Amino acid sequence: MEPRPPDLKNLLDACARGEPEARAQFQETYGTLIYTFPVAVGRVPQDEAAAFYLYAFGHVSKEEQSCRVCKRSRSFTGRNGVPFEAFLKHVVLPAILCDWQREQERKRLDTVSLETPRPRAGTTAAGEQTLGEVLPTPEPTPEEASARRDIARALQQMDEESRLLLKLLALGTVDCTRAEINALARLAACSPDEMEHRLDAVQTALAGKAMQEQEKWDKLPEIAAAIAWQQRQLFLVERQIRDCCARGDLLEKHRLTQEKAECERLLRWRYEQQARVRHELQQQALRPSYKDIATILHVPPKDIPGKIARARAELRQRLGDEQH
Repeated sequence: MEPRPPDLKNLLDACARGEPEARAQFQETYGTLIYTFPVAVGRVPQDEAAAFYLYAFGHVSKEEQSCRVCKRSRSFTGRNGVPFEAFLKHVVLPAILCDWQREQERKRLDTVSLETPRPRAGTTAAGEQTLGEVLPTPEPTPEEASARRDIARALQQMDEESRLLLKLLALGTVDCTRAEINALARLAACSPDEMEHRLDAVQTALAGKAMQEQEKWDKLPEIAAAIAWQQRQLFLVERQIRDCCARGDLLEKHRLTQEKAECERLLRWRYEQQARVRHELQQQALRPSYKDIATILHVPPKDIPGKIARARAELRQRLGDEQH
């Protein structure tokens, strides 16, 4: 039997603190539901149910006191009279199942190093070459190669400051050469070592932004899976409500109606989350800010927008001249 709300809150708090007695009570109350969940809902083979159960009650790290399922369950509020068991089935366990299946998939993938030796045809082991040497390197298309040559010629025709400004804008994806570092040091009236330090500081910050951006890209498939899950759960609940109406079971219909409201709320939240992440990815640009560029060149930040606008306009003009 599910604990009463006040007792449930105390139980979840104790589980989150990692208290063994509370965890044992949680397992006794909800263990069967958790054990059967991947087979009944996730179409997981019966012989893998135990592995999922151990994963759900496992810890993310050695420092973590609370297990996965207890940590996620602590966010339960019981709004709109939704029972904890429904929250467990529709929110907590689907998320843990997705994490577990991704981890299982990673374990199944066999990775081969590019340094793995691969014998050449008709040679002995002494004449081995690596997979990295065998695998073809992607070559740019003729159009891409031509565009790169046009841009390189146009940049060479520009004055040094404009050319370096445009290079700094691409600092998140390309590195500066030694000659460019020396030229930037002359512009900023500092030593090459100091310029390297400034560039490293900006590139380190950009690397952090790149990691955050990748995390958002990785999040989108998870959100899409959660939306599909909630849509299916909503469909099942609506079908159960129709069955209750046909039987005249008003009490069960009331409970399922509350569950349906929670499914709809979670589905709306997932759609909003998906739209928010997509918007953030569209707005995010992996390049130094104008303030970063001003710091590198040791000039007032208000001067940078105009300088960059002029450099871009000159590059467009020169590329237009190249095409004509």
